[in-house]
Amino acid sequence: MKRFKQFIVMLLSVAMLLSNSALTFAETKDISSDKKALFEEQVKEVQSYMDSHPVGLTLNEQTQTFNVPLSNGENATVKITLTKPGYSLARDIYTAKLGTWNIDYNVTIPPSGSIKLRGTFKVTHVPNMSSSSLDCPKFNVTGSSISAVPPQGHSITDKGSSYRTVQTNHEYEISGYVTYNFSGQYTANYYVSMLLYCKTNSGSERDKIYVDTELSM
Repeated sequence: MKRFKQFIVMLLSVAMLLSNSALTFAETKDISSDKKALFEEQVKEVQSYMDSHPVGLTLNEQTQTFNVPLSNGENATVKITLTKPGYSLARDIYTAKLGTWNIDYNVTIPPSGSIKLRGTFKVTHVPNMSSSSLDCPKFNVTGSSISAVPPQGHSITDKGSSYRTVQTNHEYEISGYVTYNFSGQYTANYYVSMLLYCKTNSGSERDKIYVDTELSM
């Protein structure tokens, strides 16, 4: 009888252990799902904000910074940066605007890390703003790259970038993706892109290159 009681106690212990393990596993899955839903919502909030804040860039070195309020009380940061090797050494403003430029789309969303998409393009023509003729910059994209910093304790398993011509000399798309591995619980793909284009060939905006950014999961 004593051995039978010991056997029953052992079975109950095993059953409780399995029950606790199943509960822990279920909680882990729920937590992962909740986090992924949060990240997706934050991405949508950033995109909605940027959709209502058009970015027009004159051809000089600059950074435009956007602090995006999120529904969880934190802020995401979006930076559009335009740089040109040798810009400060150019003999005149016209020469400074021609040649090779880098444009960076950098988005940071706590706590899901940051992503930077870079496009390289060459400006071959800029409009004479003292003239009333219809004109706008001419350029072509020559390269792309992407880098990322994952959340602490997580990793990047894949990434890539590319570019394509929409309209020769006037419109190009640069795109990329990053795959995060969140502690082996799940993976998430982030997709980013920039559309570079001339918005108008008349008025005071005709010397600018516009940038539409896209962020999704």
